[in-house]
Amino acid sequence: MRNCAQGKDDLLLRLRLTGIVEAPLDLESLHGRCCGAYFYLEFDDQTRLFDSDLARRIEKEETVRGVFVRRARQLMKDVPAEQRPCVEEAFREVLVRFHAFGGGGK
Repeated sequence: MRNCAQGKDDLLLRLRLTGIVEAPLDLESLHGRCCGAYFYLEFDDQTRLFDSDLARRIEKEETVRGVFVRRARQLMKDVPAEQRPCVEEAFREVLVRFHAFGGGGK
């Protein structure tokens, strides 16, 4: 991350991450690599993994991951709009865990 190299130990940084990502972000690892460069570092993860090619590939699998994605997509359709960010956040977190335990795919 470019900003880690530019860090200052007296700087407070809140970094908002947005857009569609094709792999789950391991924010704990990223924070661990960068936190020493700043007095305070916080990530606001607003990325979208739900609409990624990765999620569409997993959805077709006959695996626990595939079942999870299919159910999450159905839930996203069924919940009120104000609850969708929470579903997206949970979706990201579960896919990060799948990825961390060897379910990272290609």
